[in-house]
Amino acid sequence: MLELWQQALLPFNLPLTVALGLVLLFWLLVMLGAMGVDSLNVEASADLGDSDGFSLPDAIGKMTNAADIPVTIVLSLFILFLWGGSVIGNFYLNPEGSNLLGMGILVGGVVISIALTKLVTQPLVPLMRGMREAEKAPPVIGQSGIVRSGEVDATWGQVLVEREGGAPALLLCRTAAGVPPIPRGTEVLVVSHDDAGKRYIVRPMVSGYESAAISEATQGGPGQTAASPSLSETDPT
Repeated sequence: MLELWQQALLPFNLPLTVALGLVLLFWLLVMLGAMGVDSLNVEASADLGDSDGFSLPDAIGKMTNAADIPVTIVLSLFILFLWGGSVIGNFYLNPEGSNLLGMGILVGGVVISIALTKLVTQPLVPLMRGMREAEKAPPVIGQSGIVRSGEVDATWGQVLVEREGGAPALLLCRTAAGVPPIPRGTEVLVVSHDDAGKRYIVRPMVSGYESAAISEATQGGPGQTAASPSLSETDPT
């Protein structure tokens, strides 16, 4: 264990160790419900692979499946493989701690990590493509769902909505003005969509409240639409 720690703190491994620490912190926040997989604004991954000519981002997207898999997942796996390869490679091949040899091992680790990332994410590609097709399913405004994040407050939260004729939708949401935070596991009603903030607006499902909320959804308001836009969804599992 001491040898592993010493390798992780070597100059050519330290940046990867810091990056891995940030990755672990991110996924810890995701598990606690404080962040979502797509909360770092990486929706651009869906556009990779669409250009006609050659581009480096397009090529990387194809090599790592980032054109289909959320970038946060791809990047996390890549950093994990690269860190592991660099630490293990230097432990066995560079016992003297040569910086030059360490950089050579790092370059080789990049190639191997790209290949491993593609191999591990390949089974997820059909699932993610299916989720994109599910965006054509009926709208979710007026439907009920369950809070999946730690809570839904005035700025952010996640709600899982089961849709007929489509895959379940994990929506980015917020509460309406004046509504206190809604805790995890609460059933809520999707009443409208905030176009400016790109969030669905939800309210708790309480007796006698549904009709008023649905009425508000049909009327809309400033910056809000009653018609459902294209959904920005993530895999609920």
